[in-house]
Amino acid sequence: MTAPGPDEQAPVLVGIDGSAGSRAALRAAARIAQALDAPLEVLMLWEGPPLYEGWDVVDPDRPPEGSVRLLRESLAEVFGERLPATVRARLVHGRPAERLVAESGRAQLLVVGRRGHSGLRSAAPGSVSTACVGHARCPVMVVKH
Repeated sequence: MTAPGPDEQAPVLVGIDGSAGSRAALRAAARIAQALDAPLEVLMLWEGPPLYEGWDVVDPDRPPEGSVRLLRESLAEVFGERLPATVRARLVHGRPAERLVAESGRAQLLVVGRRGHSGLRSAAPGSVSTACVGHARCPVMVVKH
């Protein structure tokens, strides 16, 4: 999480989880990055499986296949078969709100969907978007699906 060098433009950062709302955020972020002639960085965050009994070892360098699949599907839906050269996608281990806020320190804009996979439908924004709006170190755009 280093800041861009003097000759590098800070990226537009978008957090996705594979949901329809995050794909809408990805489309919006791609349009904004293109308009700004800025790189686009796509982050899909994953956490270890829930623990019910005992201990489970989570390898932060090896994301679950479901997360890999969701990232590929989301990118393909928005960009087609070829990812533009200005787009960088990463799977990152960690809690979504915490990692997006931390990564926001090197971005010119953070884009998130209003609601992710929580399944709760209400007028209120989701916990990740709320945390990003309240704590990010750059402007935040919350995209309503």
